[in-house]
Amino acid sequence: MMIEHQYLRREPRNPEELTVSHFTRRKHDLIEFPYDNSGKQCFICVRYENGKGDAGPWGPMVSSFIP
Repeated sequence: MMIEHQYLRREPRNPEELTVSHFTRRKHDLIEFPYDNSGKQCFICVRYENGKGDAGPWGPMVSSFIP
C-alpha cells in the first residue's frame, strides 16, 4: 500500500496530531515509503473499528526510523 505521506514539524503528542489516516480490513498491511524518506522517523497509531464504523480507543503510538 502506498499512501500519501505528510511531514510533521514536531513529534506528535497524541494520535489526533497525526496527519494521515488509512483504513484496512487486513490483519497485516505493508506500508511502503518512497526511497527519499530513508532515515526519517515514522509515527503510527492504530485503533479498531467495528462493521458499523464505530471506532474504539486509540492504541499506543509507536515510532520507527525508515530504513
